[in-house]
Amino acid sequence: MADHDLVTAYLEALDERLVLPDDERAAAIEEIEAHIEESVSAAAQHGVEREAAERRALERLGAPDRLASDITDAHRLPGHALAAAGTALRVGVKTGIGAYILAWAGILAVALAFGLVLAGLRTIFGPAMLEADFSAATDGLMPAVVAAIVALALGNALVEPVAITARRSVGAVRAALIAVGVPIVAFVVLTMVTARWDSWAAVLMASAPIWYALGVARSGRLPIPRVSFRRVLLTAIAFIVGSMALLGAAGGAGSVETFEGVGEPFDPNVRYAVIGQFVDLEHPPVEMDFADSATGPFHGPGPVPLARTGTIKASAAGDWTGLRLEVWPGPEGELNGDELDPSATEPLAVAAMERTGRRLSALLTFGPLPSRQFYYVAVTGIGADGVRMQLAWPEVVMWEWRGTVAQWFASTLR
Repeated sequence: MADHDLVTAYLEALDERLVLPDDERAAAIEEIEAHIEESVSAAAQHGVEREAAERRALERLGAPDRLASDITDAHRLPGHALAAAGTALRVGVKTGIGAYILAWAGILAVALAFGLVLAGLRTIFGPAMLEADFSAATDGLMPAVVAAIVALALGNALVEPVAITARRSVGAVRAALIAVGVPIVAFVVLTMVTARWDSWAAVLMASAPIWYALGVARSGRLPIPRVSFRRVLLTAIAFIVGSMALLGAAGGAGSVETFEGVGEPFDPNVRYAVIGQFVDLEHPPVEMDFADSATGPFHGPGPVPLARTGTIKASAAGDWTGLRLEVWPGPEGELNGDELDPSATEPLAVAAMERTGRRLSALLTFGPLPSRQFYYVAVTGIGADGVRMQLAWPEVVMWEWRGTVAQWFASTLR
C-alpha cells in the first residue's frame, strides 16, 4: 500500500471513531489532514521524501483510537451532558411511539390472519371451531410482546445520538444508558401496564429490561430498521382500514350458537363436602339478602370486599354457633357445572358473622386469584354435634383479575 493510501485509511479510521456531530467531525478531520500536509511539506523542505514524511507524521499522531478520544474530550463542554439527556428524551419518545404502533400493527396483522383461518375452518368443521376463548391467553401476551419490541428498539436507537450529543465514547454511553434506563423500563412494565396475565406473559413482560439492555449492548449490530413516522402513519392507516373491511366481511357471515347440556344428577353434600354439608337446600335456616349485596361482575387486582347481611330463622337461632362467611376459589376457566375448585381444601378468606338478634352481617375481604373468575360464597355454622355445615343458599360471585405484573407476582405468592 502506498503511503498516501495509508494516510487516507488513517483519516477514514479516525472519522469512524470520532463521536462528534457531523459538522464538528468534518472540521476535525479537515484539521488533522491539514496538519499532516503541513508536516509533510516541512519535512520535504529538509530533503525528506514524501512517503517517509507521511509515515513519520502518522506515527507522531498515534493510533486513531487514542487521537479520536483526545479530540472528542477536547470538544466536550459541561452543557453537553444536559443536552444528551434531552436527546435521549426526544429519541426515546419518537422511537417508542413508532415502535409501539408498528408492533401493534404487526400483532393486528397476525390476529386478522388467525381470525380468517378460524373462519375458514368454521366453514369446514362447523361453528364449534370458534367456541374457544383465546382472550385470556392473549390479553397479557400481546402487550408483553409489544413491550419487548419497544424496549429492544429503544435500546438500539439511543446509543449513537446520545453519545454524539454528549461527546463521549460509545462504551461510556452504553454503561450510563443501561444504569439509568433499566430501572425506568422495569418500573414501567412492572407497575404501569395492566392485563390478565398468565405465567408466560408475565415473565415476558418482566423481561423487557433485559431486551432494552440487549438493544443498548448490541446497538448498531441488530437488524432493527429505523422508525419513520411516515411509515408508521401509513402502516396504521392501512391496518385500520384493512381491519374494518375484514371485520365487516366477517360480520356478514352470521353464526348460530348451539348449546347442549346433559343434566347429571349429583349430591351437593358430596360435591361440596370440603366446605360442609347443607342443612337444608330447600329451606335453609339462614336467608341472605342477595338483592342488596350483589357484587359482580367487576375486575381488577383486588382486594375484593364482600359485605353480606341475612336473617337466621327463629327456630334455628339457638342451634348454631361460630357463624361465618367464607369465600372459596371457583374452577379455573369457565363455570361448567362445578362452582368450586375440586382441588380446594380451605377458603381464601373467612369473616365471622355478627349477630344482632336474628340479623346477621359480615364484611369479608379477599385477594382474587389471576387464574380464577368465579368464587363460591358460603355461610357456615357449627351445630350441637360440633360439625360445621352450610346454612344458606350458596352464592357465586364473578371477579375478573386484572392488574400489573408486580400485582400478578404478588397474587401468585398468596
